[in-house]
Amino acid sequence: MTDQETAGQSQGVSAAWEWIVEWLRVNAPRSHAALRPGASDALLIEAEERLGFPLHADLRILWALNAGVADDHMFGAHFLDGEGLLPLDVALDTREFLTDAWPDWAEGWVPFTADEVTAPWSGSFVDCRTGRLGVWGMETEPEEEDGLDLAGWLELIIQALRDAAGPLVGPGNAPGLAGGALVWLDPRDVHVEGWASLRR
Repeated sequence: MTDQETAGQSQGVSAAWEWIVEWLRVNAPRSHAALRPGASDALLIEAEERLGFPLHADLRILWALNAGVADDHMFGAHFLDGEGLLPLDVALDTREFLTDAWPDWAEGWVPFTADEVTAPWSGSFVDCRTGRLGVWGMETEPEEEDGLDLAGWLELIIQALRDAAGPLVGPGNAPGLAGGALVWLDPRDVHVEGWASLRR
């Protein structure tokens, strides 16, 4: 990938994330309030020194915009298809655990989302060598997803929020609102009081 292509892709991440953040501000203020401020250049450099390799440009720009979420223990922070954006330190701690747990964990893989941001059990990672995404779990082997990168994944989130449609929305998974938070649930088994699907 050329430098120009990389820059264009990162701009796509920035624009997509800013769209999601604005949507949260208007429609899900509790989820919006869970966003942490962006990481400084110094913190990002410190993270790269700890990793021993540079963050992929997409992940770097995402964390520069918002360095994770604060878990409110009421679903509000897990607005990315049921996952929350990991704070930098939690992401690096989780990566070190996964590196020890899974012999096949690749050097460039960095977890960036989790089902629980204070006690991560499963989530998604970015391959900092290629920008492609994968899934990880404490009890399931990590696996790369076919060709999907961060910009493409964020566009799928946008499609789900804007149109209540797309690959992330189905009979067993849908975005909805409850108590000012964006919450993804199985519409057939709603366990959050007041939850209303975005699909009308």
